Formats: sequence, C-alpha cells, structure tokens
Amino acid sequence: MANWWMPVPQLRVMRALEKGFVLLHYPQTDVYWWAVGGKCTQQGRALRNKGLICVENFGYSPQRMRMTPTGKNELGYNRHREID
Repeated sequence: MANWWMPVPQLRVMRALEKGFVLLHYPQTDVYWWAVGGKCTQQGRALRNKGLICVENFGYSPQRMRMTPTGKNELGYNRHREID
C-alpha cells in the first residue's frame, strides 16, 4: 500500500487522530462523529475498511477509534504531503 497517495479527506482524518482528536463510532447506526462535533462517516468507513483505524474499546457505545500500526505507517508515507 506504500505506493498510493491517501485521499485528502482521509489524510485529514488521520492527521487529526495523530494530533489527539477523538473519533467516535456508533455501531447501531454505523455513523462516525468527531467528539468536538462534525460528522465524517464516509472517511471513517473508508479508513476502517482499509484497516487503517480500528475500535479502541469494545462493548461501549459510542466506540472510540484509534490508528492501527498500518495506519501509522501509511501516515508516515504521506507525512510531507501538503494539503489545503
């Protein structure tokens, strides 16, 4: 996966997670929300399907998401990319 550029909306989510922002997942409705407000369901689903983020706490609702080691690796490949 190292030869692809991560789409900008997904890269923004990954950079926010790295900075300490909290991404929540509601399993009943399969919706992703930022803890500070704002919906990012499309990017959250894409990152989870790629295996770049996963659930930190099982059995709770909402679930808190975290980066996987693969996600940290991919973020490293895209580190020097400038986005608006």
